[in-house]
Amino acid sequence: MALPDFYILGEMKCGSTSLWNYLRKHPQIVGGIKGVFGGKEVNHLNRANFNIKEYKKQFPQAKKGTVIVEGSVRYFVRSSVINRMKQYNSNAKFVLILRDPVDRTYSHYNHKALRNPEKTMNFERMIKKEIEYLKKNNFTKSNYADGIIWHSLYYIHLKRWLEEFNVEQFLVLKTKDLDRDPQGICSRIFKFVGVKDFPIHLFIRYLAGDYADRKLKPNTRKYLENFFSSWNDKFYKLTGINI
Repeated sequence: MALPDFYILGEMKCGSTSLWNYLRKHPQIVGGIKGVFGGKEVNHLNRANFNIKEYKKQFPQAKKGTVIVEGSVRYFVRSSVINRMKQYNSNAKFVLILRDPVDRTYSHYNHKALRNPEKTMNFERMIKKEIEYLKKNNFTKSNYADGIIWHSLYYIHLKRWLEEFNVEQFLVLKTKDLDRDPQGICSRIFKFVGVKDFPIHLFIRYLAGDYADRKLKPNTRKYLENFFSSWNDKFYKLTGINI
């Protein structure tokens, strides 16, 4: 039984499944024994009935020279995961792949709407309701288990992680860079986690939603751009990265 050496922490709808599949082509990188998408999302650290012995059973015993990766992207926004990670796997490394928060938010919405259209409210109504709730609670918590705005507030979540872990344990990447230069991004990750460089010859976008017929209204985009602007500025000051 073993624990992951590094995690793809998130975010949802930012290309994490594509990135996972690229990294798993490396002969020194192994994933979980169980979990969706071929062992990517084990989703064990965020369980109410979390058990460290059961968690370790989700992964193979790593052979010498190999590293284990987990890609449960819901971990990023869960404070309980931070606490458990600090207690049980404090030396792990973390990869974050992030995209423009407006695009991520709308992609997250469409993902939910297409899966469960009868129970998904209008996009404009949904974001305003969630933002009102977050403002009421000073952006300290979300009552939305899968809040589309909450998952796009990268600064809030990364700041909480950095209160418990060293900044050197994090590699923050952008989705648009993965799209433009997937080999370059993979090579950066290989170096970060301590494995040899390796050529990935075939790059396929996995689980890419086709929302061409569901264009975001210009005034709604502007509203979200204004909302996220100050949060993006804070993220830049924290990381030096313009998201």
